[in-house]
Amino acid sequence: MPEETGFALVDRDLRVEQFSELFARFAAPGQTVAAGSKLEELYPEVFGLEEIVAHLLDAPGESFAIVCVHRETSAQEEYLLDLKLVALTAPAEARAPLLFTVTDRTARHRLQQQAIQQKNELLLMQAMLGPQQQVLAKSILGNSPAMMQLKAAVQKIAHAPASTILLQGESGTGKSHVARMIHYLTFDGQMPFIELNCAALPENLLEAELFGYEKGAFTNALKAKKGLIEEAEGGTLFLDEIGELTPNLQAKLLHVIETRKFRRLGSNQEQQVHMRCLAATNRDLKTAIAEKKFREDLYYRLNVVSLTLPPLRELGDDIILLAEQFIERYRLEFKKNVTGLEESARRLLRQYDWPGNVRELRNLIERAMIFCETSSLKASDLALPKTLAAQPPSPSFLLPEQGLQLEELEKSLLQQALERAHGNKTRAATLLGLSRDTFRYRLEKFDIA
Repeated sequence: MPEETGFALVDRDLRVEQFSELFARFAAPGQTVAAGSKLEELYPEVFGLEEIVAHLLDAPGESFAIVCVHRETSAQEEYLLDLKLVALTAPAEARAPLLFTVTDRTARHRLQQQAIQQKNELLLMQAMLGPQQQVLAKSILGNSPAMMQLKAAVQKIAHAPASTILLQGESGTGKSHVARMIHYLTFDGQMPFIELNCAALPENLLEAELFGYEKGAFTNALKAKKGLIEEAEGGTLFLDEIGELTPNLQAKLLHVIETRKFRRLGSNQEQQVHMRCLAATNRDLKTAIAEKKFREDLYYRLNVVSLTLPPLRELGDDIILLAEQFIERYRLEFKKNVTGLEESARRLLRQYDWPGNVRELRNLIERAMIFCETSSLKASDLALPKTLAAQPPSPSFLLPEQGLQLEELEKSLLQQALERAHGNKTRAATLLGLSRDTFRYRLEKFDIA
């Protein structure tokens, strides 16, 4: 809707001399607009402005405005108007020394009001969800041995707020959630938690985001900006996908972790920072070190405390526990009367290999909840790949009558798994039904590179 402006020329006593059609249209309902009409009768909002008018007459060119005036016309149309009274540049010589304008700002003010309302609603929602998010951040679901071991480790780590921590595990295992849990347990949610995905930005933008910059540091640096390291002061800086950092940024990050000092881009002044650094990766950093893609000194500096998150396929009935948690979440969000899983669905969830881990499970349940029309999820509601949904039972092995050398067999199986997985240790471990850590231990045991 275009913004239109009406006007009127008024004298020192605020009587209308000349006026436009739009000025007359927005006058107060029931009033007849004519030359000689009093402005305060046509626009009651200007009542009592005698002192302001006197000031304007002594200061040509100055103005006085009243914004967001609500007007309902005789045709029962509602408008939001901006009113302005302006002193002309030569008031002493003018018969009508004041210009009064009325501008239709309906569309603009309504957009502003909607933005304010949405902001207030968001603040209210954050206030309502804040305690729930902190409770969620302090909880790791699962009762399997692997999850109980992870919970115990996290509780211990929370009491060492200065130690750097490296979270390792396959994509989708919940490294970001564990990082938030460590933060909330350490700082009780009172200090900042700053997260950055190192794979999301090119090197030049990533450096500016991390370290900040001074005005004029580069083209379009029109003002100084804090970096995420600075924003994390007193709290936690969480660097996800740390293995994707370039060697240049790896060196700069190592300096920050070791000295707790940094410089903004374009500045020669070092600043002190006090924050905990958490890092996460799904890459094998030792392999990256061997390939000269990751600094060994940074690895050992990050690896003060290391946690490896187990893949979902190793968590047994925790898969069902997590699925039921997601069902409850989406039941409330989608307003569905779905309360659980049928046995056929439970069986299918246990059999699936879960290459995408918890993230894949969450997306699967979300889709199922969108389309489900019954009170519980069935196997047919779960859109799992048919080729992977049901794994065949493992073949039995018969011990030869003459016996065998167990260690030689174990070594051979490890080598065959690596060959079949084309050197991918995570996949090779899966082929043998081992966790990644157990697989690495056995490789070292047999000195297999």
